[in-house]
Amino acid sequence: MNVPIKDLSTQAETYLNIGDSKQIQKLLESRKKYSICLTTDFVAPKWGGVETHGYQLASCLIERGHKVIMISSMYRHVREGIRVMGNGLKVYHLPLLPYYNNDVALIAIFNIIPILRQIFIREHVDLCHSHLTTSITGAMVLVVAKSMGLKTCMTEHSHFTYNELDFISLNKIIKWYLKDIDAGIAVSHACKDNFSLRAKISPAIIYTIPNAVDTEKFQPKPSLRFPLKTINIVCVSRLAQKKGIDMLIDIIPDVLAKHPNAYFIIGGDGPKFALL
Repeated sequence: MNVPIKDLSTQAETYLNIGDSKQIQKLLESRKKYSICLTTDFVAPKWGGVETHGYQLASCLIERGHKVIMISSMYRHVREGIRVMGNGLKVYHLPLLPYYNNDVALIAIFNIIPILRQIFIREHVDLCHSHLTTSITGAMVLVVAKSMGLKTCMTEHSHFTYNELDFISLNKIIKWYLKDIDAGIAVSHACKDNFSLRAKISPAIIYTIPNAVDTEKFQPKPSLRFPLKTINIVCVSRLAQKKGIDMLIDIIPDVLAKHPNAYFIIGGDGPKFALL
């Protein structure tokens, strides 16, 4: 029997107060299992934050008993068709030609409709969840999904400017294909504000879910710290303005003035590398 989510939260709070872990487990098991379609142009074997996020999200949803598939573009004419990853995730690499740095697919909305429709029917998809508004494949999937009455969601992983030609065009496109989405997710409050303004989406349906670190897998070892007796500040990122590298560079002198034993370890490359 499926229990509504709002009823689950009330019952779970009651069981938490009395410490009844068995009842909480039964409530979790009673939740409906969904068939979820994740979609983006950025999947393995490509490397990056969105690629890692999508894989980990799929793994967690599969562990909770949901069925998860992923729809993406083909990778450099090497990966095309269906691949099954180690966590059980089935990935559909659509025959879409890449046009930008082998990362983003060329738009082909009318040619791809029959394929997407067949995938949705075959996999009994309930929900389509796209990642990153620059993904053309994600845009096409959401348009077709909404036309078939499926629930749709978009996660924005970054923020973009309003006055550059490339992003002016992008912002006009996302206003079109995101106007009917059911929910949005942003990785920070600043990202939420930026996403809402660019896509003209009500902030009421955008939820802030910050990026997280699995502390069971990543634990510090003070014995390996080098140099000794220092405060190590680590930043591993693409060295670009929207990653906040300008602000990081600006605060380094102030931090060193107050804490001479601070030690910055910066990994990455990008247009702001010269500022370091």
